[in-house]
Amino acid sequence: MQEYQGELLWADETRARIFNKCIQKHILSLSVAYLMEGIPRACWVSGFLIQIKGLLIWMTAGHVFNELNRILKLKEVDGIKARWIDNCPNKEAQCIPCDYPSLRPISIDIEGFDFGIVLLSPLYVGLLLKIKENMPLTNAHWRLDDCFEADGYYLVGLPHEFTELEQIGNSPEVHEYRSSGTLVSVPLTREDQTIHQSESDFWQHKDNFYGKVFPIRNDDGDLLKDISGMSGGPIFGVRIIDQNKFEYRVIAVQSSWLSQSMFTRGTRFDKVIYILNRAIELAIS
Repeated sequence: MQEYQGELLWADETRARIFNKCIQKHILSLSVAYLMEGIPRACWVSGFLIQIKGLLIWMTAGHVFNELNRILKLKEVDGIKARWIDNCPNKEAQCIPCDYPSLRPISIDIEGFDFGIVLLSPLYVGLLLKIKENMPLTNAHWRLDDCFEADGYYLVGLPHEFTELEQIGNSPEVHEYRSSGTLVSVPLTREDQTIHQSESDFWQHKDNFYGKVFPIRNDDGDLLKDISGMSGGPIFGVRIIDQNKFEYRVIAVQSSWLSQSMFTRGTRFDKVIYILNRAIELAIS
């Protein structure tokens, strides 16, 4: 287990796991299982809940919606079944039916802006918020002021390495599968974009958040080598109050990463909130 001291105390694996338990109430992911020419496949989508101007919104990355929609439209695909994935002990959200086409996702993926939203219907609002462990992020969780200074950062989501699709029963006629995943909070250090901007297109979005991924293990001791699947997960700035307590703010929505150098990039959340506020104001005016 990697241990850190001093300024990097937040990057310690034990501290990251404590934060993971603290933050899981805000995190809601989605699994979409399907058959591709009769072979079972699945997509796991990292995401989280926010509440803004009285609306409950599920948020992820825009490019994830685009890729998922592309796959599900293929003629070889059928038997689509979607499920919410929460992180509560009883996994109650998995029991909530989810009709993916009816979600009507909205995707933005252009010029450094990469986020997607689902405006949840009253049915989903009632069912999801009935689960007492689910708690959407609100203005208090993304409002930045002079009093908040982050000690470090965490990217939270479901990496594909820690997900599983398991068949239920042995009937060749009935295809039932159980999807599961392990939520992780991956420590990041903030990276100065200007140092790297001549290297590749990845570094060209000066308004994005850039970070360096720290290696981390899950509860079973498996080392996370690939953060694929964490697109759409929130990036939090954290301030350590004591061993088991954190103050945190949403800083960005994870968008892409460089697998060899383990750098990651995200759309700044203040930009996302500005767009959402303007869209809501125009819709009700």
